[in-house]
Amino acid sequence: MGAMKDRLTELATRGPRADRPIYLASLALAHFRGKMGGTRDLDQALSLSRQADSGGFIPAMNLTAAILLTPGVDAGPIKDLVSGGIIEAYELSLAAANKNDPLAMGNIGYLYRTGRGISLDSFLGASWTRKAAELPQTTPRVLNDLGAIYEEGKAVTPDKAEAQRWYGLAAARGYRMGTNNLSRLRSGHGGTPEILDGLEY
Repeated sequence: MGAMKDRLTELATRGPRADRPIYLASLALAHFRGKMGGTRDLDQALSLSRQADSGGFIPAMNLTAAILLTPGVDAGPIKDLVSGGIIEAYELSLAAANKNDPLAMGNIGYLYRTGRGISLDSFLGASWTRKAAELPQTTPRVLNDLGAIYEEGKAVTPDKAEAQRWYGLAAARGYRMGTNNLSRLRSGHGGTPEILDGLEY
């Protein structure tokens, strides 16, 4: 593990210029997940991710947005809008979403649906989530989120059959929450949909 960390650090600092954003984002992710010595280093993760996203590298833009909304980050939700962290997360997600990145589109949908740092807007949240879900390369989390939107009937007419369809698509791709939601809905039990809290990266 130590050799891999050293190699990744070397590539991020002195690797081929064209590939540097990939290595920087990988190193940022390792710090974010606590894989660089066993402890999570959010400040280092944010610094590296910002370097990687400065050239418009979409995976790094998504990662930076997710880091900014993680408790414990100086520019994150603890200091709320004063630091501009939430606004930066929204702007990065929107920029990536406008390039048709389904993960970022799903994140924008999440931000609007939850009102996290921006005005709560269930209609825009549902619209962005639907756009993301219709892209072939979308993520299973987006499919599950759209199922929850149809189940709860926020900004759309409640439709259990449509909710089951989207949960089924998420479950077919191995998404645990989609499987759980589909089983619960088919069994006729009540309860609330399982959805992931936070941004996807």
